[in-house]
Amino acid sequence: MSITYEHECQVAIDAVYKACELAKRMQGTLEALDVVNKEDLSPVTITDFSCQALINMHLLSEFPDAEIMGEEDALFLRNPQNAIIKAKVVEQIQKLDPHIREEQILDAIDQGGSSGGPNKRFWVLDPIDGTRGFIRNEQYAVALALIDQGEVVIGVLGCPRLPIPGHTSGGIFSAIKGKGTFLQPLGTQEKKRVHVSIPSAHAELIYCETHPSPTSSHNHSEAHKIAHMLNATPKPFRLDSQCKYAVVAQGEASIYFRIPVSKTHREKIWDHAPGMIVVEEAGGRVTDLYGNSLDFSHGKTLSKNFGLLATNRAIHDKALEAISKTSLP
Repeated sequence: MSITYEHECQVAIDAVYKACELAKRMQGTLEALDVVNKEDLSPVTITDFSCQALINMHLLSEFPDAEIMGEEDALFLRNPQNAIIKAKVVEQIQKLDPHIREEQILDAIDQGGSSGGPNKRFWVLDPIDGTRGFIRNEQYAVALALIDQGEVVIGVLGCPRLPIPGHTSGGIFSAIKGKGTFLQPLGTQEKKRVHVSIPSAHAELIYCETHPSPTSSHNHSEAHKIAHMLNATPKPFRLDSQCKYAVVAQGEASIYFRIPVSKTHREKIWDHAPGMIVVEEAGGRVTDLYGNSLDFSHGKTLSKNFGLLATNRAIHDKALEAISKTSLP
């Protein structure tokens, strides 16, 4: 009997919905001590830890044996020097359920320690994807995917600040392999199918990319050369997080790409697994910069791939041709 993944997808949507509500309440309330830099200089906040705890607890309540690969762990919080930050994370979770103990919360965060691999079924979680955008009170996503035997079979993107036509709040994009991509505006039970853009000779070709930053791994100058060859413009979609995948999936942009600044750079799988399936099930196509399918079966990184290209499918080959004419690392 074939696996439908319907139940798993609904559990994932419910978990992401809870985390989006928590993140919405916390965004804009962070103090200086609530944000710290990790070893790679990327920021992490009390919201990242809180949302990972919340989602992991929800998943494990439904699937006690589930493996989860999360971006964060609780080692930082367990350091006595960080007791104040730990207390704030515990406070946020206990507001939702005062019976949850501190150690349960820390253990839930640490449940995100799966190493992945080709012969496993595991969840992949980025609790606040686009933390810099979250800190700036701009775009971010709560990103969750299920990988089964190396294949992404479910993707859920919670985009609380992404404009949804006809609604005052963002929404949740969800996809199951072979069953399309759907959008549920936050605060509603409404679900509608979304599709990538349909090419038009007179339509402006919109591409999206991340914001420039001192630690960005994306080569903006090479990206702009490619966009110029495609007669594309970045406006208005320069934004953080996998919301870029969402705007491609719902047809508001035609192309999203990442051009690494270093030939050794490899993407983390939690930054792409949810968004990839959301775009592909909406009718788009996602590959690396050489046209290879993304391979999620080699641990925490896309070690067999270089860079990223997501499109409405119709312009994918043209974009790959343009990329081949640039000086990739």
